[in-house]
Amino acid sequence: MYRRNKWTRIGMLAVMCLLFLTRSGEAQHVQAQEEPYDGWLSYTSEKGGYFFDYPPVSFDVIEGPHGVTVLRPDTASGTDGDIIFEYLAYELDDVTDDLVAWFDLYIDYHGEPIDPKASRAVIARLQKAESQQAIIETPVTSPIYVYGYLFTNGKVVWRLFTNSTNETDRQLVDQIAGTVQFTMHAPLSIQELYAPDPVPGISSVAEMKEFHRDSDLAKEAYRIRADTGETPAELLEQMSERAKILYELALKNNASSIQAYDARRASPPPVIEYTDEMYQSYLKSERDYANGTLVPTVDDKPRLESREFRQFLPWLSSDPSSNRSLVPSTYSGFTTSLPQPRSSDAAQALCDGAPFPTRIIDRRRGMPTRFAPPIRVIGKPIRCGSEKHIIVTGRDGYAIDIEAVIGTNVYGTTQNEYVYERYGEWTSGDGYGNLVRTMVQFDTGGVMREYHLIYAHLSSISSGVITGTSVGPSTVIAQSGNTGNVGAHLHFAIATKEGDEYYPVDLSPLKGFTPDLTYPKHCTVCAHVENHTDGHRPLIIEANEFKESYAGYTYPSHYWNCSQYWGDKHTGFCYRAAVPLAPEWGFDPINTSNSYQSPRMDYELWISDAGIYRLWVCGMGGSSDDDSLHMGVDGIPKFSADRIDGFHTSQWVWKSQTMDGPYPVFYLSTGYHDINVWARENGLRIDRVLLTKDLNFNPTTAQVRCAGEGLYP
Repeated sequence: MYRRNKWTRIGMLAVMCLLFLTRSGEAQHVQAQEEPYDGWLSYTSEKGGYFFDYPPVSFDVIEGPHGVTVLRPDTASGTDGDIIFEYLAYELDDVTDDLVAWFDLYIDYHGEPIDPKASRAVIARLQKAESQQAIIETPVTSPIYVYGYLFTNGKVVWRLFTNSTNETDRQLVDQIAGTVQFTMHAPLSIQELYAPDPVPGISSVAEMKEFHRDSDLAKEAYRIRADTGETPAELLEQMSERAKILYELALKNNASSIQAYDARRASPPPVIEYTDEMYQSYLKSERDYANGTLVPTVDDKPRLESREFRQFLPWLSSDPSSNRSLVPSTYSGFTTSLPQPRSSDAAQALCDGAPFPTRIIDRRRGMPTRFAPPIRVIGKPIRCGSEKHIIVTGRDGYAIDIEAVIGTNVYGTTQNEYVYERYGEWTSGDGYGNLVRTMVQFDTGGVMREYHLIYAHLSSISSGVITGTSVGPSTVIAQSGNTGNVGAHLHFAIATKEGDEYYPVDLSPLKGFTPDLTYPKHCTVCAHVENHTDGHRPLIIEANEFKESYAGYTYPSHYWNCSQYWGDKHTGFCYRAAVPLAPEWGFDPINTSNSYQSPRMDYELWISDAGIYRLWVCGMGGSSDDDSLHMGVDGIPKFSADRIDGFHTSQWVWKSQTMDGPYPVFYLSTGYHDINVWARENGLRIDRVLLTKDLNFNPTTAQVRCAGEGLYP
């Protein structure tokens, strides 16, 4: 970097000025200033290949990596915020060379903290003003306000912007934008911008589309293997090396499910027909139960996936830990830490008090209990409900912010996470800063789910964590930081990708994270980091995130249904109901002569702390005659945990009691286990199951959410 006065600029070539779009999408250029404003200095980024003018006294110039520049105001400047000139993560490409279409996909794929609907409106308003202005402006009421300009140079898209609503700052951005020029040696691609270093992640919309295609092919190949028992050789021949890697990781992550499919084929169950009459009977019984006051909020027809209604067969392995994939070895080595932005008050930065939109809650998804906390420092506050979480297509709506001093180790959270993006973007514009994105696929809840994880605001990223590698709970993937200038913390979120849509995942089953009822709606400390290996800390199971679900063996018309009839009364995507409700079952006993008689769901857990666990169930029954279930371990019913009952007849409650009197418990050894839930009576509905070694723990007094409690007004 170097500074020049206006006379040293004579003779320099003015190229590739500001590109912007009118309402009709017509490309325009803003003319550069022929001379700087009186008294202004000039700044040149040798790495970025651009120069611009700026006020001489009001700002400190901070140069970040890869051509990023931050103008930081001093106390005498009269301005409120930084002015940033940065490149955007993806470059223009032949697939989407139209800037409107590109920016639209950029926000969707990259997940930048801008409301996509507002952004599309902004794009539509890109306009040429009379005095060299091409404005990108979100509404002032937006959680993250953006005012600035887009520039293109070759395939690289640059942005000059501020997050300040101060009119002085906006005018400065206008003036600086008119002086921006690129040199003849400016990089024309992301690869040139990073040279000689390799590009650390996906660098274009086209590449991201290809990654999603590979992940979809991996899921298709897995499903063929699961359903037929045959290796999908023909499909594998057509797949890229990355798709093959994703397929192999899916097989490792879901080895026990594959084993179950193979055993089921060896002893196939009878075919069961689920008719429309059964569906209508089910709806009628729910309406009758609700005295006609409630109606279904969505199509509640039972899901007819082939796995959803298969009955149980005694195929379980005698070794429940067989064929389970373990975490990879820990990487070592860290990159040099990037310069840190100014400190800020974390509580103020993370909590801005915006109302939480209901649409985020409506889109939520659950997660299996297979994730460990990314920060392992016990007692660190976890903040929830920042308004900045709710504006990224809803995908970060259930994100958490773990307060941690800069440099705290950040770990992977589950086995075989595939790293597909790693960015060292040091900006102070309320963005993600340095980030790592990973993806993992789990066969859960009757479908193959694709979970996308983000670790953001990192101070540094482990040198071994590069695109195409896999990480696990023992891997130190990065160190926490303050990049993005939003207070020192780790931003962590998970979303599922279903088709082209992303859905936020409720992180409550994250081990070591037990949020209270403020999560995710209220911006406050909703939890603290707990020892995730300590069995006294609750293990939360979402009822819909089962590994396997079976209809009754003796009564195959009895099964667990994914139901949303009761509107908001479920924490995950749906609750599970023992159906059909009519005619009355009586009850399905579990006894030594036939323990496979009842409908059953299995939930896979890793137990790190052996001992006796107490069981709690969030449920609701219709009456004292239809409110009971049985539980067991690894396919074996436990008489210390059978005939669990006592669920209220008109509302969802946490219960831990049996018909025999004692509360339900069973012993769990260290390792993988399947936790089994059998329906004893029809009419029972369950939303969550909780296990804890703390025999005095009570989820009601601890404010652990049951069936959507506190999510809606």
